[in-house]
Amino acid sequence: MLHPEYVGKTIKKLRTEEGMSQAALAEALYVSHQAVSRWENGSTIPSIDTLMGIRTLFDVPLESLFVDPQEITSQEAMTLLEGSGRDTTLYAIADGRIDSLKVEDIIHRLDDNERMTIIRRMLDKRTPFDLEELFPRLLYSERRMVIDHYIDTGYPESCMRIKDLMSRHERQLIKRRKNR
Repeated sequence: MLHPEYVGKTIKKLRTEEGMSQAALAEALYVSHQAVSRWENGSTIPSIDTLMGIRTLFDVPLESLFVDPQEITSQEAMTLLEGSGRDTTLYAIADGRIDSLKVEDIIHRLDDNERMTIIRRMLDKRTPFDLEELFPRLLYSERRMVIDHYIDTGYPESCMRIKDLMSRHERQLIKRRKNR
């Protein structure tokens, strides 16, 4: 069931995260700023064409505009992972918005592309996750991406938390990168 208030709240969140005014969003979508205001206060819902424009503009799965991740149980999330709401569910898990389900619980169910996407999203958004639990489940290329990210963003202490889980080569990589 569609909840206009949730759709409006989501549009407003996406807009403000991008630093856009209602007028700028309206111009980008070829609608009036009053239409944007009505969406955001939950009195109307955009047309499907406009929703597709919002999806493209903000690079989000269409389902994320309708499905409130806070209302998804872990069982529903597992069911959604098998169906059409997969992208939305993965993003919600990566963003830490489904408390009952963690990335480390589902990483084995993802294809290579999804794994890289979800790990990048977690790192970019600095979503808290259990690195000690997740790291052993990662492929070498994924482990390398995590290590590189932590070194590049100045968080080598996070790498040190998992030092015992790293291969000798990974520890040498950190040492070389820190000495640059």
